[in-house]
Amino acid sequence: MNNIRFKVVLGMILTAAVVRLLPHPPNFTPIGAMALFGAARFRDWRVGFLAPLAALTLSQFAIRSFYLFPVIVLAFVMMSCIGLFLRHRRGVLPVSAAVISGSAIFFLVTNFAAWAGGGYPRTPGGLMVCYAAGIPFFWNTLGGDALYVVILFGGLAFAERRFPVLRETGAVTAA
Repeated sequence: MNNIRFKVVLGMILTAAVVRLLPHPPNFTPIGAMALFGAARFRDWRVGFLAPLAALTLSQFAIRSFYLFPVIVLAFVMMSCIGLFLRHRRGVLPVSAAVISGSAIFFLVTNFAAWAGGGYPRTPGGLMVCYAAGIPFFWNTLGGDALYVVILFGGLAFAERRFPVLRETGAVTAA
């Protein structure tokens, strides 16, 4: 990744982390989009995982809420793994599938942790009640992930067209 592109992608992720600090509906944040975008657009997969994770952690400290944070990190890393799938794909279908998959993983992992943490009866029925209670939050997560993926991936694609120096070298497929 060229140095200018690296700085632009990093700046976009840091900006998304700052946006997370602004007032928003519950779970309507750029967290999932940061994970997908970072893993997909940094040349070095380690940076693609660590830069968004660092931005997530810094924004979490600013929020001062650590309820389920280790579980959020786990879900975030899993979402970054999905982002690796997008490294050589740029199309509506693969990005949409990644957003839906990432949002579903976040929903399943964090709600399971909330149930296991004792917020609900530790029975199969309690788990189902926990997941049912989380459905409105899932829609917010999905909506936020979709919006911010469009902003991040679309913003970079626009910048690449306008400023050729930002283009990544190497093959990228459309589907």
